[in-house]
Amino acid sequence: GYANSVYSSWGVVGGGWYNHDHGTWSHIGGGHDNYISGTAATVGGGQSNRIYSSWSTIGGGWYSFIYSAYSTVGGGHQHWIYAYASTIGGGMYNSAKGYMSRIGGGQYNRALGSYSNVGGGYWNYVYKERSQVSGGQYNYASSYCATVGGGGYNGVYSSYSVVGGGQSNYVYNSHAMIGGGSGNRVYGYNGGVHGGISNSAYGSHSTVGGGWNNRVYNSYTTIGGGYTNNVYSGSATLTGGESNYVYASHGLVLSGGWNRVYAYSATIDGGTYNTAGGSWSSVLGGFSNYATASWGHISGGYNNYAGGESSTVGGGSSNIAQYHGYIGGGASNEMYDSYSVIAGGYDNIIYTEHARIGGGRLNYIYGYSDSIGGGGYNTAYGSWSSVHGGFSNIAGTSWSVVGGGYDNAAYATWSWIGGGFYNRAYGPWSTVAGGYANSVYSYSGTISGGRSNSVYASWGTVLGGYVNRVYGTYGTVSGGYVNWATGTGSTVGGGYTNSVLDDWGTISGGTSNTVYAERDTITGGSSNYVYAYAATITGGWDNTAKGSYSTITGGAENLVTGSYSTVNGGQYNLALSQAATVRGGLANEARNYVTLVGGGRYNTVYSSYSTISGGEGNVVYYSHSLLTAGYGNYLAGYGSVITGGYENYGAGTHSTLVGGTYNSVYSPYSNVQGGYSNVASGYAAALHGGYNNVVSDEYATVTGGVTNTASGESSTVTGGDSNTATGEYATVTG
Repeated sequence: GYANSVYSSWGVVGGGWYNHDHGTWSHIGGGHDNYISGTAATVGGGQSNRIYSSWSTIGGGWYSFIYSAYSTVGGGHQHWIYAYASTIGGGMYNSAKGYMSRIGGGQYNRALGSYSNVGGGYWNYVYKERSQVSGGQYNYASSYCATVGGGGYNGVYSSYSVVGGGQSNYVYNSHAMIGGGSGNRVYGYNGGVHGGISNSAYGSHSTVGGGWNNRVYNSYTTIGGGYTNNVYSGSATLTGGESNYVYASHGLVLSGGWNRVYAYSATIDGGTYNTAGGSWSSVLGGFSNYATASWGHISGGYNNYAGGESSTVGGGSSNIAQYHGYIGGGASNEMYDSYSVIAGGYDNIIYTEHARIGGGRLNYIYGYSDSIGGGGYNTAYGSWSSVHGGFSNIAGTSWSVVGGGYDNAAYATWSWIGGGFYNRAYGPWSTVAGGYANSVYSYSGTISGGRSNSVYASWGTVLGGYVNRVYGTYGTVSGGYVNWATGTGSTVGGGYTNSVLDDWGTISGGTSNTVYAERDTITGGSSNYVYAYAATITGGWDNTAKGSYSTITGGAENLVTGSYSTVNGGQYNLALSQAATVRGGLANEARNYVTLVGGGRYNTVYSSYSTISGGEGNVVYYSHSLLTAGYGNYLAGYGSVITGGYENYGAGTHSTLVGGTYNSVYSPYSNVQGGYSNVASGYAAALHGGYNNVVSDEYATVTGGVTNTASGESSTVTGGDSNTATGEYATVTG
């Protein structure tokens, strides 16, 4: 070598030039301008290396300096060791100032803390005891037991914390960790960011798994990943998504974007712009949903609102559920009270509790525990009322029901409408089963169907038909058109323009029939009228019954005015007194008490207990008389009889006229047995036929012939022509 110097005992310079060994047992192997001043130090070679302490070593390189004992520089360029037992393996411009610190290589690295370590890299700094930077560039371990694994521009500023790698990651609290990524920050004790970009963990024991620009501000919270997510409360979790926020402890956002959790243990599973604002509330997905009350739940959909405790929205759009309420789906459904259900549909609203809407559109509930099954524009106002379906129906008070149809309304308690169109139930317990424009105004009234029918009285019933009316309690109209049941218990079976105007009356059918009195009956026909109690018309046309318990069994234009009187048919017949009877025919008249016309025409009975059996134009004027047949016969004697014939006249009491023509009886107990133009004018006289015969005294007899006369008491003419018996007991034999 050349110009080398050894100044102490047992020092060695192996070669090179301008090397200077001032330390005992020190050794310089070679190189140029190397210097040792410490005991047992070694410089293996290189240039301008300096050891100023004992038992230290520089293996080679140039311009390296050791100022503390037991230190080592393996090689490289311009290294500095200022602390005891420190090591620099190589590289350039590295500096070890911490006790037993170590730099493996790289350049411009600094190990400033005791037991600190820089594995390599560029411009890495370890400031505190037992800290480490494994590599990378511009990394800083500024606190006790801090670690940076690599990367660039990373910093650990608190003890027992780690940055595994990445870029510009910083840990500001102890026992914290950043695994990698870029621009991440940990400010909380035992916090962690596993990776990603610009993530921050501010709370103790908080964690960000990855993603970008995520923030955790409270203890024991976690963000798994995603973008611009924020957690502000303790023990909360946000697993991913974008721009999600958790403001309450134990809150959870699993995914999605722009979601917000504001309450304890609330959850958002996904979707966008969702809000969980109540404790234990949850939103599973969808867009712009709000669960703002405790245990509120929204499964998905758009712009839904669970605003009451334990409320649920299954999905749909713009739905609002309140306390313990449930909306299954649909759109713009709302409830403003508790324990209600809307299964689906559109624009349905519940304003009270324990109510239910199954679906449909624009249905509204205002009453407690009401229900609407579906349909559209239906409304329930009263408690426990229901509309099962249809369109524009109203259940207007408690326990009212509308089954379906269109524009039906049940306004009274326990009223029921089954269906149809424009039906109304105004009375409690009233029923309209169906039809069109039917109305019940009374208690327990019923309309089964038809059109424009009305019930105004309690327990009234219309079974069908058109424009029928019930005004009487227990009244019934079974069908037909424009029928009225006005009296209590009145009944119209059918037909057209029939009216029962008093109690318990009945019209079975027909047209324009009218009952004016109690318990009357018309079974059919047309324009029949009953005015008296318990009277009956069984059919026919324009018949009138004005007597109590009277009866007309048919025919036309018959009149009954007496109690218990009867007309059995025919036309223009009259029964005008009590128990009078006309059994048919034409224009017959029974005008007195217990009179009878059996048939025929133009027959008239004027006196009681009398009878005309038939014929034409017969007249009875006295009671207890009988006229059996014939034409134009006239009976004017009490208890008298005409059995037939033509224009016979009977005026004697208990007299008898048995047929013939133009015969006359004027005296009591007289008898004409036939013939023509015979006259019996004597008491108990008898005339047995012939022509133009006369019996004019009592007990006189003519037995036949022509123009015979018996004018003496008990006189007799037995026949012949123009015979006369004028003496008492006189006899002419023929």
